[in-house]
Amino acid sequence: MDRYTQSLAAVMLALGAYAAVIGAKQLPDINILAPKTVSYYLISAVAGLLLVVIAVLAMRGKTSKSLIALAAVAITLLAANQIVGLATSSILCFTPS
Repeated sequence: MDRYTQSLAAVMLALGAYAAVIGAKQLPDINILAPKTVSYYLISAVAGLLLVVIAVLAMRGKTSKSLIALAAVAITLLAANQIVGLATSSILCFTPS
C-alpha cells in the first residue's frame, strides 16, 4: 500500500470512528429525542461504522472500485447529514448554562 492510500485510509478511519461514536452515544436516549434528531444520529452511526469497515479493509490492502465508490457514498452521506442536521437544528448542542 502506498503512502497516499494509507493516509487516506487513516483519515477515513478517524472520521468514521468519530461519527460512529457520536451517533452511538445518543442511541440510549432514542425514546426522548425528536424524530429528526434520532435520524441524524442513526445516520451518523451507520455511515460512520461503514466508513470504519471500509478504512480497515483499505488498510489491509483490499481495495476495489466498488469499495472506493462505497466510501464516497458514506462520506457524502455524512456530509449531507451534517448539512441537513445544521439546517434543521436537529443536532444536540451541549453548552454550559
